[in-house]
Amino acid sequence: MLTDFEKLRRGVGFSGIVSIIIGLLILFLPTKTAAIVAALVGVALVIMGVIYIGANLIRKSDNKGSFWRISHLLLGFIYLFAGIFVFSDLNAAAESLFVLIGIFVGVSWIIDGIVTLTVLRDFNSKFWGIILSIISIIAGFTLVFSPLWGAVTLWLLLGIEFVVVGLIKMIHYYRWDKSKKELMDNQLFF
Repeated sequence: MLTDFEKLRRGVGFSGIVSIIIGLLILFLPTKTAAIVAALVGVALVIMGVIYIGANLIRKSDNKGSFWRISHLLLGFIYLFAGIFVFSDLNAAAESLFVLIGIFVGVSWIIDGIVTLTVLRDFNSKFWGIILSIISIIAGFTLVFSPLWGAVTLWLLLGIEFVVVGLIKMIHYYRWDKSKKELMDNQLFF
């Protein structure tokens, strides 16, 4: 039987392997992994559409008004149509998803930069707050005006991050020393 220590150690090792595999897939097969992500979004949309439509058809005796029922039925068909549309061309769906993510991140960075400028009085060093704001706003506008390029760059950086985190976890797994086991056995670890 595995001890809590060994379960934790194996969990770290397993998550390290999974992180490395996902990171390598993103780095070496970026379009295929993006298509897989788009397919997962498509599946989620289809499931949500079926649930909205099914729930609306099953619950006919509710006291909900006809507007509520029609709007939820319409929403279900929109989700279902969007999910099916994703599967018509996964690469185009992945590209569209990247563009949306690029725009979303860009707008978020612009807002973050503006918010940082508004709270400069809370910074110990206003200089670094201004630098952070300017970088955030410039990066945000760069993503808004070229969202596909920016999202692809973020996608590749995500792949690098997965590999680095996975490698760190694997090093942690292999270098886990016995003193941690003793600490955990004595419940001083947590």
